[in-house]
Amino acid sequence: MVLVIPFSDGRCSIGVVGGLEALACYQGPNIDRLRALVAADASLDCLLAQARWDTPVRQLVGYACNVSSLWGPWLRAARQCR
Repeated sequence: MVLVIPFSDGRCSIGVVGGLEALACYQGPNIDRLRALVAADASLDCLLAQARWDTPVRQLVGYACNVSSLWGPWLRAARQCR
């Protein structure tokens, strides 16, 4: 899953969430892998067609690997704290 977080200055943060097995078919430097993942989604590819890829791409493996869901009562509580 590719996640895009837009910022008010026209920039955005792009992240990928997925198992190592699912991402193994994307080879090469991290920037090439990220661009391939974006290109695989037609709407993201269109949205980011004019993007400047000027920030180094990093990889974080194993972060929150024991999370069982991305929704639930804890999310509602987190939103109320804002």
